[in-house]
Order: sequence, then structure tokens, then C-alpha cells
Amino acid sequence: MPLGAADLRRAHAIFGLPAEVIEQRRVLYRTLLEMLSGEKPRTGTDEDILDNPATRGHLGAVLAGDEPFTPTKCFPLSELVVEGRTTSVEGCVVRLASTLSAREALAGAVMKVSGELRRHGADTQESALVTTTGRPVAGSLFDRLVDGIELAVRMASMLALDLLPHVSLFAVLTRDAAGRLGSASAREFPGLILLPEPDSSLEVAEALIHEGAHQKFFDLATTRALFGARPYPAPTFLPSWAKPGAPGWPVEQTFAAWHAYCCLSAFHDSLGDLDIHSDSLLPHAEERYPEIGDWLLAHGECLGQDGHALLGAVTGRRPEHISTDVPVDLDRLSADIADGSLLLRKVGERTLVARQASRTELFWIRSKTLDTHSMSDERST
Repeated sequence: MPLGAADLRRAHAIFGLPAEVIEQRRVLYRTLLEMLSGEKPRTGTDEDILDNPATRGHLGAVLAGDEPFTPTKCFPLSELVVEGRTTSVEGCVVRLASTLSAREALAGAVMKVSGELRRHGADTQESALVTTTGRPVAGSLFDRLVDGIELAVRMASMLALDLLPHVSLFAVLTRDAAGRLGSASAREFPGLILLPEPDSSLEVAEALIHEGAHQKFFDLATTRALFGARPYPAPTFLPSWAKPGAPGWPVEQTFAAWHAYCCLSAFHDSLGDLDIHSDSLLPHAEERYPEIGDWLLAHGECLGQDGHALLGAVTGRRPEHISTDVPVDLDRLSADIADGSLLLRKVGERTLVARQASRTELFWIRSKTLDTHSMSDERST
């Protein structure tokens, strides 16, 4: 049976509604920002800061030890969008990066995507972001973006409206510089979708489903245990359609690709007789996601308990091997709670635990375990 939009919506729902997952993600970034800055984010404006892909990218780099914390790199998302380039589709905010400062703020994401294309053999120029300066953002371009999103909602509303809330910002690249790029996400800049100037609304709709699936996956990876602890190097996946000499995919990329192809397959099934452009991945999705899924099911030791749950909810099968989870040290946790060395942020039935010693550590537990002292590890960050 082919996957349908309702199937994926039900699979995602085991982790809660989009609003619940997004609030948990915001709490994580809010807590990290509070720990790094020593100050609580400003009330009423913190969501505008915490949803900014540039802010989230910087905080992620600091957490990974790749950058020092720089307060000026944590700024409102609204600074990247000019008036008239924000709208709402079925209650979901749609924003287009359009200010001059957006070029600098998102330069890292553009460089990352261009670098990945070159790594896979593409002869591409450094892409240029379309903004209100130099080459103006025409009203027709924004209209096409919105038309494409509305098309996705009309054709597969259950899926599109499950993914769209996880997208904070769209950015359009000049078609002549984008080269082979169809659409792209950089996990270092979560919440951002990059796409070349679209020739049709359907190109935008496909980009929303493809990259929106990645953005949903990024939020789940931040708040759930999609991946397991690995005491040895993880295997890589090489798809049957890869070109000779192509590098294998790491587990994280493989799982994200499987999720995206599942969503694309469900969307393709809803399109009927609509003409699809020649470079579209939609016709390939139905044959590709099972191949990737079979590999993931055979390497379940690389996935966490929530990764097993997501695979099971979509495929009806569980991985062949269980993952090795790192147990929480209950005695140490209780002692740290007693002496006040932990930050605890309860969000519904889950609680974020933050510890800052030689390095910053963030992980989720079920809220009831704080009372019952019975817990299973839910590390996700």
C-alpha cells in the first residue's frame, strides 16, 4: 500500500502536535541561550529570536564547541524580512528572507549548500540570495512562493500543514547561480528552506514537502531520541541510484532522507494529473523510501527508541537490532537537583534537564520520573 498524507500525519502524532514539538524545541534553545548569556530572553520577543535559523545555527555551533558565544548573533527573525514579505497560510506564518542583512546572516547556509553540491561533483557558482537590494524581490516572486505553499495545502493539507509550522523562513537564490540546486536545507541552520527562483508553483510545493520534512525531522531530532549511542563507527548507506564514486550517507543523513522520501511519495500520490518538472524527485520517491527504510530497519542499533517508534509507525515493522541507550545516572541526577546545579524546564509531560560543567549537557526525561525516580534515557542533544 502506498503511503498517504494521513499515514504520515498519524506517525508524526505519536510525538505530539506540531505546536507541542515546536514549543519543546523553543524551550531547549531558550534554556541554552539563558545558560550562555546569563540572562533570560526578553519576554514577548523571545520566539522571534528563538525561531531565527541564524540564531539557532549559532547556538548549535556554540554547543558543539565550534564557535564562541556571541550575543549579537542571537537576534530577531523579523530583522531578515521586509514589510510585505510575511503572510499567513491556514494559520501558519510564511516569511521570505528579503533584507540586506539576510545575505550576511544566511551566508553560512548558502556556503554550506554550495559546498555540498561541489562535493558531489556539481560545477556550481557561489549562490546569491535574492533580496530587496541589488536585484529586488518582486512581488510576483513572493506571490509564487505563497501560491506554491497554498497548492501544497490544497493537494495534501494533512501533510503540508503538519510540516509548514516547522519552517521559519524561506530564502530564494538567483536561478543563474543556483546551478543544480533544486531546494535545500542545512541542518546547521534549522528552520530555513533554500530554493532557486521557482518557475512554477508546483516547484515551490515540492520544495515545501521535501525540505519541510527535513525541518520537521530536525525538530524531532532536537527533542526526541531518534539516534542511539554508538560505541563504534556507524555504517554508511550507499543508495542504488548513487553515481559511481559517490560518498556513502551517514546514519543521520540516511534517516532524514528516508523521512523526506516518505513525505514526497505521499505528496506525489495526491497530485493526480498535474505536470511535474523533469528534475523532480517526486516520481522516484515511491521506489526509494522502501530501499532506505530496509537499510534502517537492518541497522536499528544506530537508532534511539524514538527512531524505532517513527520507523514502526510508518512501516509497521521494528528494526532487527535494538539500540544501546546510555542510562541516566539517577543518583547523580537526584544529587544535582538537590544542590541546584541543574536547570529543569518542564514542557507538558516532558522535562528538559540542563547541566553546565566542563561542557553543556542537555537531555529530556519524562516529567513523572522526577517524582517516581523511574526513568529511561531519552537523550536527544
